[in-house]
Amino acid sequence: ERLALVHEIDRAILAAATAEAVAVAVADRLMPLLGAEAVGVAAYRGGRRHMLAIAGLGADRIRGLMQAGGPGRPSVARLGPIRDVMVFERIEDALEAMPAARLMLEMGLTLGIIVPLVVEGAVVGAVAMAGRDRRLIAPETVAIAREVGDQLAIAIDQARRRDALERSALRQQLVHEIDQGILASESPEDLAGKVAGPLLRLAGARRLDISAYDVARDEGRILGFAHEDGGPMTPVGMVYPLLATVPMIADLRPSTIVLDDLARQAADVPLARNAAAAGLTHAAWIPMLTGGRLVGAVSMAGDGPAVLDEETLSAARAIADQLAVALQHAADRAALEERESRLRAILE
Repeated sequence: ERLALVHEIDRAILAAATAEAVAVAVADRLMPLLGAEAVGVAAYRGGRRHMLAIAGLGADRIRGLMQAGGPGRPSVARLGPIRDVMVFERIEDALEAMPAARLMLEMGLTLGIIVPLVVEGAVVGAVAMAGRDRRLIAPETVAIAREVGDQLAIAIDQARRRDALERSALRQQLVHEIDQGILASESPEDLAGKVAGPLLRLAGARRLDISAYDVARDEGRILGFAHEDGGPMTPVGMVYPLLATVPMIADLRPSTIVLDDLARQAADVPLARNAAAAGLTHAAWIPMLTGGRLVGAVSMAGDGPAVLDEETLSAARAIADQLAVALQHAADRAALEERESRLRAILE
């Protein structure tokens, strides 16, 4: 029976197209294979934890716990230099290493194991399992878990590399669209309107707005907006009190702000309240700076931690820099046209 399950896992790994699909397929089959009652598969990227699959007892509660905890807990650093399976004869001993261990304990599970997913010497994730049957921690089971973990690590890494190539191609296409929009725009609103949609898709966000800031007058103005959710719309052209809405501007050297628990953090950041009202969970505020001066910002929100990936934020920051220069040029051009108009009026 175990051999048949191992073959099923092999076939599932070969058939899955994404890291999430690989993890789900393996998690469902690991329970009968190893005698576990709860299984979680996580990937680590940039020190953040991304849950790929949760199966078994208490899956919904664990999923809620992971979502509430946000990305980054536990990080690879917290788990330390794991290079082999960790066996916990008492689930209480796993409270530090296994985020859901306390919940497992409450549900009566008593044993646990953690299998690190290692590729080329780097920990890229982990599989955590808990149960009550001591066969879960038997040497034979640990050996099988180690082998499956090695397969899973390679499969997840390959799926992520394939996904990275696809996202890179899409990113290049969207960056080209954004560049064309910047070149073709005639006003700040026109610019933001052309850029907001492609930038939303590039970031994998559900809501995104582009604002111009006049710090001296304490005013923010919505230049462009794109969304894929049913939450409140942000009208283009709306002017709002800057400091009260975007308290981050008080920083003399503003940098990207990441909100990984939007429901809680929106109370302190009014800018994020519409996104939180739409049920989104993660957001980022990316300042647009030119010559060290804050001229606006890109705000984006999504329903998962992917919108906060460093790769996503890096691309958004690069485009925000382009937007800052383009917006400044548009503002300078408008100011020159206004002065020319006044001078013409005087001469006439």
